[in-house]
Amino acid sequence: MRVTPGKKSVERFKRTIKSLTSRKTFYQAPLEKLYGLNRVMRGWNQYYEYVNATRTASKLTFWAHQRFYLWLCKRHKRSAGWVIARYRQREQKGKYDRWTLGMQNERARWSTCTP
Repeated sequence: MRVTPGKKSVERFKRTIKSLTSRKTFYQAPLEKLYGLNRVMRGWNQYYEYVNATRTASKLTFWAHQRFYLWLCKRHKRSAGWVIARYRQREQKGKYDRWTLGMQNERARWSTCTP
């Protein structure tokens, strides 16, 4: 039997991310926004940890990254190149590495937008 997340759950996740990255939240600091997004994404991934949700989770993570990227562009009122130059960083986990959005926290450690 193959168990996957339901459509209602995916839509609820998307609604939550949309509310976190809406224009009404431009007053928040980008680091605070990043922590909020990570908390939601990590919780969703941990809830569906034991079902076949890899493909769905990767699509939703990509979608959440796009929302956060657009939120950064609109909040700073800057071009896409400026946002990428300022917030892009190399993330390394084991033998894999990739480019992702991130920023330094108060302890000068990089925080990235990952579940």
